[in-house]
Amino acid sequence: MSANAVPERPGKIDALHSASDKDWAEAARRAAIIRPLSEAQRYSKAAVQAAAKSLGLSIPRTYRLVQNFRSHPLTASLLPLKRGRVTGSRWPSLR
Repeated sequence: MSANAVPERPGKIDALHSASDKDWAEAARRAAIIRPLSEAQRYSKAAVQAAAKSLGLSIPRTYRLVQNFRSHPLTASLLPLKRGRVTGSRWPSLR
């Protein structure tokens, strides 16, 4: 992914710009655990379970992080994303 590439998920650019120091620290912690799994040709279910436990995440979420990091090997790809609508956005008027 080049520096000027547009992320595939809407809101990802906002997440990068609005990420706090705490979010970046969490992404770095995740990278330290996820990177070895993503660089391995194969990894065991036990390794993913151990990573999930270390990260405090579910096993399926850990598999998704590994997959995402393999396709975009940047710490930014592991930033915790905020759920829901962007602050200040509104639903369209139904009048």
